[in-house]
Amino acid sequence: LSDEKEQAKVDMDLGFAYAVKGQSDTARRSFTTAQELAVKVSNWDVAARSLWGLAEIAEKEKETDAEVLYARAAALFSKAGILDAESQVLVKRANILRNSGRAEEAVRMLLNASDLAEQSKSNTAGMIAYYHLGYAYETVGEYPNALLAFTAARDKAAAEKNVLSQAYSDTAIAGVFQIVGDWT
Repeated sequence: LSDEKEQAKVDMDLGFAYAVKGQSDTARRSFTTAQELAVKVSNWDVAARSLWGLAEIAEKEKETDAEVLYARAAALFSKAGILDAESQVLVKRANILRNSGRAEEAVRMLLNASDLAEQSKSNTAGMIAYYHLGYAYETVGEYPNALLAFTAARDKAAAEKNVLSQAYSDTAIAGVFQIVGDWT
């Protein structure tokens, strides 16, 4: 049993290594093997991370199953109680939804992702969720909420001393003001 658990982790790590090298087919095989072994031994973290890897490849190659793979990864992260990772794959899934014209659904998913990030106490996950929530709100024309989300993202970035992400958030805030003008 512990051998299968270790093998699942090794296959997952190989999947990420092959993915970085651009060897998508080999990465896919490694992730699939890892995911199957991890489920067999109830290692939900490795199973979820392997699905995340498969989803990243599918998204990069513009395959339609990326959203479903992110959803499956989120469910397994939930089962494992890894809230920050669950939040991050929900953000990835929500971006697919937003980019395919399902912005209202993306907003709801990103609200869930930001709640999970808050529960996990991960400023990084929160920063990512709020930043993308801001863009989803902007897409549906909810500019005051977009400003609140971008401000929350900037605050999370500041807490992590992430100057680059603070700058991205400030730029997004300026973009909202450019769209709506000055409210004062």
